[in-house]
Amino acid sequence: MPDSRVIAGDEFYTVILNCLTGERGVHAETAVAAAGRMAGTFLLRSFRLPIDDFPPGQSVYFEAVNDNGRRLIGLLGGTLQQLNVSVSVDPGQALALKDAFPPQLTILETQALLDQPLVVVAAKHGLAQEEAAEACTMTAARIIQACSSALDPNAAFGIAVYGIVEGSKTVPFRSEGDAEVPKPIQASGPEA
Repeated sequence: MPDSRVIAGDEFYTVILNCLTGERGVHAETAVAAAGRMAGTFLLRSFRLPIDDFPPGQSVYFEAVNDNGRRLIGLLGGTLQQLNVSVSVDPGQALALKDAFPPQLTILETQALLDQPLVVVAAKHGLAQEEAAEACTMTAARIIQACSSALDPNAAFGIAVYGIVEGSKTVPFRSEGDAEVPKPIQASGPEA
């Protein structure tokens, strides 16, 4: 029986690229960051922590989330390996690379754009929040593979790692009007 995370991940890949496609294509850094951020967002929500009183965008830290974030980073590396994408830096070194390649959306803009369609896909495939986090992580690896000719995989790995960390440590967007959903962006860097 096929892994529902992989099947959902295929749809996540399509949703992310469709939502981020502008006139010039998809900005690779933004797409990689988006998949990582949404993986972290799903992970944070999976713990059902008391964060509703905090404003969206506020940083939070929970040790259990941190431990599971490391597991997602391991899944990212393992998936890249399965996809024959060589990454020669560890997650700590990779984080230093992400600053040179900023995404074009903030985390709240990313969540406002992608949360609802990704939640629909996850529900369609019966994924729990943690499984959706894993599917998004595998999607980040696929995006890294797809844009490897335009964006160095080591830098892309750093962007995805930071996205996972950022998503798992930031109070998420809530659709009750926290932010205006942005329009698709205009790509201006390496394109996927």
